[in-house]
Amino acid sequence: MSNKLNRKFDICFSIYVLLTVSIILLNVYGYISFGYGLGDVFSLGVMFLIGVFLSFIYIVEVRKLNKPLGKQIFMGVLLADIIVIVLYLTIFRGPEFPWHGNLFLR
Repeated sequence: MSNKLNRKFDICFSIYVLLTVSIILLNVYGYISFGYGLGDVFSLGVMFLIGVFLSFIYIVEVRKLNKPLGKQIFMGVLLADIIVIVLYLTIFRGPEFPWHGNLFLR
């Protein structure tokens, strides 16, 4: 049971890291936007800091503990963060590039 949960946990965290890095790179190259123009830099900074904070928690705390509840709560936090990021890239996009049904700008 614990080994299966560890595998799911590692996969979930890997997906989170890949999604965060790809969103940052796509935003830097101009393919996606949060819709705030220069304010996107602030959004990327917040995303980066949250990612570093969650990575620190992942490495220091959660990997060393074998408590399933802590890992499930952490996976829930990752899922909530992913949902918020996707919402801000789509429906809650800012006024400079409003949401018209397309995720990519180009």
